[in-house]
Amino acid sequence: MPRRDRTAITNAIRRKLDRIGAPYLPMPHKVADWANKKVVCKEWTEYRERCARHCQKYPDYVASFRRPGVETAEQVWTLVKSSSDSDLILAKLLPRYTRYKWLTEQERLELGATAKRALVIVLDRMIAAGLKHGTITFNSIFDALAARYSDHHPESTATAVRDMSRNRAKRCRRDLLLNGVSVKALWRLATGSWARKDDNNPFYWVDRLPTGGYRVDYRKGSPALAEFLDIAREDPEYSPARPASGLRLLFDEMKPAREEKRPVRMPEREVCADIVYNEAKIGDRSESILRAQEEARLVFDVAAFVEDHNKVDADMQSLRQRLGPGEYDIDLDLANVKRKIRRRSKGTRLGKSSPKSIWSPRDEELFCRSLEKGFEIGWTIDDPDLEATCLKELEENGDKWTRHVRRYAEWRKRRERSATQVSCADLVKASLVARKWREEVRELLVRYDRARTHLGTFQEVYEQVTPGTVGVPRRSLRKSPTGRQYVDIRTGFCKIINRRYQPTHLWPTFVTSKNTRREERQGLSESDCESYRQRWFKARGPDGKICNLTGVDISSSQTQIIALLIGSDALLGITASKEKSLKDRLAEWAWTKHQDPGDTFKLREGCKPYSGPKDERLRDLVKNLWMRVCYGSPEYQVVQDQWDDPVTYGPGWSKQKGAEELLEAQPGYGEMKEFLEVLRKVARLAYGTNRYDGVRLVDPFDKAGVRWNPVERVEYELGIEGQKLTLSVPGTKKRDGTRVLRRGKEGAYPVDMRELRKMLPPCLVHMLDAFFSSLVMENLARYGVRDFVGIHDCWLVPQSVRINAETKEGRKVLEQAIDEAAAEWYVGLGPIYSFFEKYLGADEPYVKRMKRRWEECMEGQNYPKFVYRSI
Repeated sequence: MPRRDRTAITNAIRRKLDRIGAPYLPMPHKVADWANKKVVCKEWTEYRERCARHCQKYPDYVASFRRPGVETAEQVWTLVKSSSDSDLILAKLLPRYTRYKWLTEQERLELGATAKRALVIVLDRMIAAGLKHGTITFNSIFDALAARYSDHHPESTATAVRDMSRNRAKRCRRDLLLNGVSVKALWRLATGSWARKDDNNPFYWVDRLPTGGYRVDYRKGSPALAEFLDIAREDPEYSPARPASGLRLLFDEMKPAREEKRPVRMPEREVCADIVYNEAKIGDRSESILRAQEEARLVFDVAAFVEDHNKVDADMQSLRQRLGPGEYDIDLDLANVKRKIRRRSKGTRLGKSSPKSIWSPRDEELFCRSLEKGFEIGWTIDDPDLEATCLKELEENGDKWTRHVRRYAEWRKRRERSATQVSCADLVKASLVARKWREEVRELLVRYDRARTHLGTFQEVYEQVTPGTVGVPRRSLRKSPTGRQYVDIRTGFCKIINRRYQPTHLWPTFVTSKNTRREERQGLSESDCESYRQRWFKARGPDGKICNLTGVDISSSQTQIIALLIGSDALLGITASKEKSLKDRLAEWAWTKHQDPGDTFKLREGCKPYSGPKDERLRDLVKNLWMRVCYGSPEYQVVQDQWDDPVTYGPGWSKQKGAEELLEAQPGYGEMKEFLEVLRKVARLAYGTNRYDGVRLVDPFDKAGVRWNPVERVEYELGIEGQKLTLSVPGTKKRDGTRVLRRGKEGAYPVDMRELRKMLPPCLVHMLDAFFSSLVMENLARYGVRDFVGIHDCWLVPQSVRINAETKEGRKVLEQAIDEAAAEWYVGLGPIYSFFEKYLGADEPYVKRMKRRWEECMEGQNYPKFVYRSI
């Protein structure tokens, strides 16, 4: 293009912008034909002119995106080129329009620098996922780039493109293109052949997932990886990506950094197509509790944490050696992600179908490997039980085993085994013979996954307290109190959708209170069997010395809350004993029935059967069943999930009917089911009255308005240069599979009826236990106790606290706070009964019955107290 033509275009654009005035960004894009529209000189020139004017008026605008510096980009580019044998060409990372003649040479150089800076962002995001052994998707990379280069991205109420409207996503894409960022080219480089496990990527490797995206693992011990992290995190302009868990320590002695300042109190919320829903508004009283919790200080035992982290790492490596080539020969690098689908038979209503799980690649690997093991073990021809079981299985599931024969043959071919013809009958026998072997391996795999998850979750904390670890920037080491056994920590807090309080940094809330290594207790010391919460977190007593935390936990708080709300004596009766908890009662019932030879109720035997009613796995099994079903989960789903975790729950139930029988036999379970059905009715009535409004009620603690209105959403794929950007937009699916997008009405979208029915029971109970927890913490703050921890229905304080210049036992002070809170909590239930009257009517017999019970207790000042135990 001749220079005079571009000069004319520039002058015309300047006259246009003079008329428009500031702000000049974001630049409006016509998105109707965005997919096929090329970048032309006029659009390019206008964008650059807008950027120049906007930055002149707002000097900090570009710095707010915190992009990598040019020097950082050059260092990373040199590192990648020198550490890899791949032919990395800069031109392949640039958009197609960079070859147009109307671009000047200086502009091409600027676009090349932008591509290198974008590469730093993409590699950093991939490595952050790899350090947590996490997953990456095209959406993740698009979000990382759009957050740094799109002017429309910060204008949205959503933080991820998935929750944005289609037009905004298109405009974000156009911003990237005008800035010279080719998402397609960067994605292909980050996940292509260069990033495979056997290739020469010095930072990470990826493995394709069947559900989409990639699983990422970092190259352990790679010098190039350590150098990259140091380069990226030493850049003062750049804000590096962090692992998805977000768990890190906030040291009390650290000067608050940009991201560690007291957060601006934004209500927790969800977003769909740029519209906010399920927003958790904060009242003044909740704000005071949030501030009180942020004033708390704990002591973190670095030595105990590092010891446990290294122990888990050693366990994972040991399990990997056992499960890998050699003893069990399982390919652990295969993805372990199941995909669930819903199949509906003819004549059934929508929602009546049961979900079907499709095997993950590792599930298929285990099954086929167990068949191979079964053939190795062999069986005798005259085994009558095996023959009868085989015939019965073929008669009931013949089609399934026909598919297994084909799957097994394909697996042997992939594993380069010799091809053999196998009959369905032999395959069934091999499966039956290898059942115990398969269960043993499944348990080892669960333990391996648990160790891997633990390491990924606490990886960033480990880097903070351990000098010389891969991923620890020198800047962090300078300000982190490394080399000490104990460090003082604090955290920020927010209030989430169900009205509970959530810490923003590592806090006891995120750490299990269960005894560690409980499956290996024999020969271990008492300290080895303590929970991570006990070992890692301490407090300072009145004398400033480090002491343990002591606490109190409400027994079966979910059941007690519902029982007091609806006035159920039967439910209160099964939680009234301090000596025997609800899960102990359920475990004893299940074990007694299981031991009775004349009873049809049985627990599964498995490779490690339950030892008795005191078995922790059995107690967790019955507790998890009761809790989830009383929150509205179907029994079959709970039973299936428990079968998938034999380490926590043991062999599980022999049949789904056994779990149902246990529940039906418990006193008050019928009233619990009636309560759940009433809440489902509330959801139906609210939806029938106004399908856009959801459910509205008042938080009994701070009287803030609460609205639960989950939007009915459907996935919508937006094509970007051959890739699919997945959006979750308002809409639904027709029965023929086509998608229907619905327009908003008065700024709202239709509510998802199923999701509302699902979330109403747990959210209501969680709001009530957050109400009680708030009262307890309010009392502790009023007493003058600064260092306390509230974890839903559990509270922790130092062993000794100072109250009015007098040193008292922390547990007794906590018990006093709980007892005083009980009466105020019960009196404050009025808004909840008003909520039921609003949707069901004041004359509804169920509402009248439970409110009359509440009013009678109020008149006689017969306020019930919660049953709790020391922990």
